[in-house]
Amino acid sequence: MNDIFTKTDCGSLKKLLEYHISLKRFLQRGEIGIKGIIIKRAGDEYFPGSNDTQLSLLGGNHGVEIMLHTIKANDFVMLTPSEDKELYEYVYIIEGELFLEAEAECIHLGKNDFFSFSGLEKTILMKCNVPVTLLYITSKPTFHRVKMYVGNLDALVNKINEKDKYTKKHCQHVMDYSIAISRHMGCNASIIEKLAISALFHDVGKCCVPDEILQKEGKLTPEERTYIYKHPIHSNELVEANFGEKIAHIVLCHHERLDGSGYPQGLTGDEIPLEARIIAVADSFDAMTTKRPYNQPKTFEEAAEELIGMPDIYDKKAAESLKALVDSGEIYHICELSSISPTE
Repeated sequence: MNDIFTKTDCGSLKKLLEYHISLKRFLQRGEIGIKGIIIKRAGDEYFPGSNDTQLSLLGGNHGVEIMLHTIKANDFVMLTPSEDKELYEYVYIIEGELFLEAEAECIHLGKNDFFSFSGLEKTILMKCNVPVTLLYITSKPTFHRVKMYVGNLDALVNKINEKDKYTKKHCQHVMDYSIAISRHMGCNASIIEKLAISALFHDVGKCCVPDEILQKEGKLTPEERTYIYKHPIHSNELVEANFGEKIAHIVLCHHERLDGSGYPQGLTGDEIPLEARIIAVADSFDAMTTKRPYNQPKTFEEAAEELIGMPDIYDKKAAESLKALVDSGEIYHICELSSISPTE
């Protein structure tokens, strides 16, 4: 493991960790927009990489772990606040490019760029539109926890991919819209983190719905509708096994409506978790604006206006935040980062 670092210009792991001191002073001068994130553009450091799609533990000593992490195109990673204030984490981009997003801030980083983070005050979304290979160094052991988390994500993404390309794209769109709405609403980091995972996997249960029903262009029979009504239950079961009861419950409730007209439980008002109410707005917005064989898509403006006009069905604050994102044009910026085209 030492050989890797003797081949680099930074010399040793100790030197890299000590570098945090000078970076921390740089951060305290307020020259970086996202508090807790320190950016270093392509410079002296270089680390050899690998093209394998995996998370690999390269080595570790005295609690420090060095991992190689490759991320597929259109995947994401959540950088979340930690209760451990002594935890330092470093990420070096070997190949590819990514975006760090937090509220109004969006930072683009590419090959040989480097960032470290500690003392985060809000969740940062790290989005990868192309395949990315990272060297990830942490001051405390995290490999097995992260490995399990990434494995769980991959397993569910594969479930979505097995169904169809539309479901995969739809889930990604709903996640992006949900995160944007929640940020506009001023939701805290814990809500945004749960929301991102729930939104991405809200329809994973559709893998249990027969293709001939899911892709039927005409009106569904009452018997066929029972399969559709059950998909949140299947999603709940799959997500709970990987991410626990709280996130699974959000997924279960994403088709509930404020007036009790939703499914599968017919919940009303505040019985529906806030995260599920936000996903309901984002989910309907994407369905309304996406071209499908049986659906003539609406414009973003038309869809947002229609949703805000149904306060008995959709959360008013979430719908208002969506409309504000549309009116300001920010929704188009979100689409650009996410490779979403209106009426895609």
